[in-house]
Amino acid sequence: MNSMFYAPSVFETFNARHLSADQVARTFVPPVEIFAELATRNHHILLGPRGSGKTTLLKMLTLPALAKWDVQNSDVVIPQVDFVGIFIAADRGWHVQLQNAGALHDEPLSIGRVAFTTHVLASLIQTFRDIMIIAGQPGVPVVDEPPTMNQSTEADLVDEIASVWKLKPAIKTLGGLSIALRARLVDLGSMRERAKRSADPEGYLLENAPYSDLRFRDCVSHAIETYGVLTQDKPRSWAFLFDEFEVAPSNIQRDILESLRGEADTRILYKIALAPYNENFMRNVSDISASPGNDFRVIDLWFPEKTRAYVFSERLVKRVLLEDRIRVDRLSQVFGSSDFGFPEANDIRPYEEDGRVLESFKSLAKIDPTFRQHLDDNGIKLELIGSMTEAERAEKIRKMRSIVITREYFLRADGSFQIRSVGRGRSRKIQRLYTGYPTILALAEGNPRLLIGIMTPLVRTWHRLRETGRTGAIEKSAQAAQIKRAANSFRALLKTIPYGDEGDVNQRGLLRLLDDVGAFFHRKSVLERFSPQPPLSFVVDSVIDETTLKAVGRALNSGAIVYVPDPGADPILTSLRGKRFRLCYLLAAYYKLPIMLNTGVALSSILGQRARRGMRNVAPHDQSQPELFSGQKDDIND
Repeated sequence: MNSMFYAPSVFETFNARHLSADQVARTFVPPVEIFAELATRNHHILLGPRGSGKTTLLKMLTLPALAKWDVQNSDVVIPQVDFVGIFIAADRGWHVQLQNAGALHDEPLSIGRVAFTTHVLASLIQTFRDIMIIAGQPGVPVVDEPPTMNQSTEADLVDEIASVWKLKPAIKTLGGLSIALRARLVDLGSMRERAKRSADPEGYLLENAPYSDLRFRDCVSHAIETYGVLTQDKPRSWAFLFDEFEVAPSNIQRDILESLRGEADTRILYKIALAPYNENFMRNVSDISASPGNDFRVIDLWFPEKTRAYVFSERLVKRVLLEDRIRVDRLSQVFGSSDFGFPEANDIRPYEEDGRVLESFKSLAKIDPTFRQHLDDNGIKLELIGSMTEAERAEKIRKMRSIVITREYFLRADGSFQIRSVGRGRSRKIQRLYTGYPTILALAEGNPRLLIGIMTPLVRTWHRLRETGRTGAIEKSAQAAQIKRAANSFRALLKTIPYGDEGDVNQRGLLRLLDDVGAFFHRKSVLERFSPQPPLSFVVDSVIDETTLKAVGRALNSGAIVYVPDPGADPILTSLRGKRFRLCYLLAAYYKLPIMLNTGVALSSILGQRARRGMRNVAPHDQSQPELFSGQKDDIND
């Protein structure tokens, strides 16, 4: 049974699975390169944490969504889709049904497998119904427009499909077939408990559910062949769009992965959306030796480097603004500029005498003797930074600018510096450092749900200001308050996700792991002796115990940490060991860290003996709660 913990999203309100095709299409802002690749006639595995847009991307490959996408007002070229997409949602009722199927879940004949097959067939029939509605309309957004279907042809199609699928629809229409398939799911639900008590479950299923030995691929091939013959359709491809495929029965996962190596019916494509890490699925990948790049293509929806997400994030925020009838050329008009002064924000004279970056360097040199020592040891004279060449700045200054700005900001309250392991200075408004453009975009990391969750209230605030005649960007305090609400909401969610087994009653959940990591990185980057490259990522080393390994996997799937692959690494995670991760930037803001990717450190050196194999009950190396977190309640109303 597939037992990988399935974490909910921080912003369920913006979950595309609850939206109609019209709603998805109206608000769709594509990550251009990703969507163009996904629309090609290839098998794909789409990887990303909750809220990263997997469901939206798959739904946008269906005919109803493509038909509603406003081509005229789109600012990108819509790719030519030369297949018909069949969206298969992994709804919660189905997931619970599979869980309750117990030991039958992974058997050749099982309630779970039959339920999965029935859901797939129901999705195919819904696609046939969508074709009937859309065919013949002007501008059908798919290569080789599907033919129309009259009532006589529909009745013949229903008769043929029903006989093979062992259905007896009361109504001889595609709608009647849909009703019959839903009734089959009800029948399976009532049969589940009886089958579990049977001494011969497979025999019981065959006797009481004669349709239980149907293979969905055989049924689908027959149905699309019949459809093509009866409608005299041109040969075309059909793409199964599997959402949240990690909850599918393991034997179904294996069947489809084997199909990626060579589907007998070449008309069928598979586009599979997955959480980044799932033990059962990855084991199946290893067992069948399917090859990324040869048998299928992998698309990941996370961005280890923040700049990769900027273009998409800007376009999505501008779409949110347009929903309130606000059109802007530059987002800095809305959010102001960032204290970090990223080069990509086109800062004006950041290193000149009155530049913000140089000001931070000079301020830190006054309060931090270890930073002054670093400058002296490397022959860096702050008064000469403005006259340095670009090559000299890149070598000596630019790599540590985010470190210097963050460190100066959080040490400034003391007016002096002492090496220490926990913060003892006056608390500051931590999120103000992370406001402004483009830093506020970096916090969301291209995650559509998180972007919408942070930006929508801010856009409404800006809209109200403009209605009252006020100009200028949204105040930093308002941005900081929204960032804090988002971080606290996310932490409240992470607290509910078990660290160990699903029955783990530890009240801190994944925060038990993340708080230790965040406190360690804060000490290294802000509180201890200055280093131009403090660790801001970690590697899961070989001594980490299995319980902590599960916690890392759950943190990855929930979006709390981000995978940083090595160049040329396998795009699919078959193991967490030896892999490098960083905290998501929203949590980095909470833990008072630079918003950047930096060097890595072994996870065991962060957690100490607590997370080493065979030493699960050993106390962590630092049992005191760092003052870093004092006064920072996980309360969105704080």
